Amino acid sequence: WPNSAVEAVLATPNSLWVCLRYFGNFASSHVIQLDHMNLYVSNVERSRAFYEKLLPPSGLPVNRDFGEIAVGFGDQGYAAFALVRQTDPIQKTHIAFRVDTRQEVHDLYQTAIDAGGTDNGLPGLRAHYHEHYYASFICDPDGHNLEFVCHKPLPE
Repeated sequence: WPNSAVEAVLATPNSLWVCLRYFGNFASSHVIQLDHMNLYVSNVERSRAFYEKLLPPSGLPVNRDFGEIAVGFGDQGYAAFALVRQTDPIQKTHIAFRVDTRQEVHDLYQTAIDAGGTDNGLPGLRAHYHEHYYASFICDPDGHNLEFVCHKPLPE
């Protein structure tokens, strides 16, 4: 879609949502639901071990297993997020997971570090995005940049 931008991605127990804002001839923006997402990895078993520590607490447990080829995370037998083996060089991507509190940003950062992730940005305020943008960044085993972000101000 020309003249559009992905504004946010949100994982819920039932699905992944993406908010796509269209800045073309439409009078308003449109929200579309993301049905599923494949993340290409070099080693499914290694990546599965990493993501199994991050996704199930958010409502996305392993629900499809294709051995060395792929593994899916989701609910009710449907894989909303899949890790798929790729033998070609992996093109690294950025995925942002929205959370409700700054403490969750810290908790997920530490969980990812403990699972073998590599620090790519300590939890903290990123005011250059907006005044309440609080995030941390981790690289997964293939170097994909994962972000855990809270957009809410501190409670008063």
